[in-house]
Amino acid sequence: MTNAGTAEVALAREDSYRTVNDPSTLTWFQPGVNVSLTGPTLDRQQERTRQPDDPRPQSSRPGQISGSLTIEFSLTGQRSGTGGEWEQALFHDGGSDATSASSLPSQGGVVPSFRVYVASSLTDGTQSERILTGAVVTEAEVNWSEEEDVTVSLTMEYATEDDSVSAPSTIDQPSASDVYAFHGADINVGGTFQANLNTATLSVANLSRLRYGQEQAATDAVVGALEPSFTTDAVFTEVDQLSLAQTGTGGGELTDSTTATLSFSNDNGDTFSYNLEGLFPTSHEWSSVVEPDGDLTENVEYHVTTVSQ
Repeated sequence: MTNAGTAEVALAREDSYRTVNDPSTLTWFQPGVNVSLTGPTLDRQQERTRQPDDPRPQSSRPGQISGSLTIEFSLTGQRSGTGGEWEQALFHDGGSDATSASSLPSQGGVVPSFRVYVASSLTDGTQSERILTGAVVTEAEVNWSEEEDVTVSLTMEYATEDDSVSAPSTIDQPSASDVYAFHGADINVGGTFQANLNTATLSVANLSRLRYGQEQAATDAVVGALEPSFTTDAVFTEVDQLSLAQTGTGGGELTDSTTATLSFSNDNGDTFSYNLEGLFPTSHEWSSVVEPDGDLTENVEYHVTTVSQ
């Protein structure tokens, strides 16, 4: 049996896919606070083997190894500081500070890979540890919601598990005081401040894909067919987003596009921002049209061309 407050979750950048030249030099970091974890799930994809004269399976043999997990946390820290290193997986570099810019990859190639350390202590004092290798982020989401902290969700796939690696001696841990709360947000669409916003989500799917060679485990990971998207749910106060979604519907023409900015500030005065370009509405929905005790809201989902800092 486990106890609350006895788990650890950390990531460290690999030198190359599934390779670390010197494990003692790994820099382990906790990506945020209020960390929650789904998984890890290890799928051995076992295949049953049978004899034609016996209904019972005779044995099972493993197929391709497939591992997955999802890490969710409250956004903390500055973009290039402790708590912001997870952006290496989004922009395929080391993050950025206020004077430099990063954007989604514009060409194919290898993607950053990580070691993931997950540990949980049992009530008898023993600790169960897992180190996942060749872990890459396949989807990243940044979520803003009224009355809540800004959160990040990282969906990851990994190649193998290494039970021969010792636990990290130190883990860089962000401060809870660096959390970006909902009231420090400045979210604009088409230059218009979204004053009555309920939720907003930036998502980038297909950030990476695993490739398999003649091994059971993945041999490398490369850039996928990126699918950035942006979704807002807000009280309907102006027709800008509706008009944008309606553009060209009569003649079947391509719709016009717009831009958006997401900027968050914390109590320490740090800022965290994204620029979204090429926003094309793919769906627009009205809700609560005739509810006397509610507001008419519009939910808009956009295709996004690129994201930069």
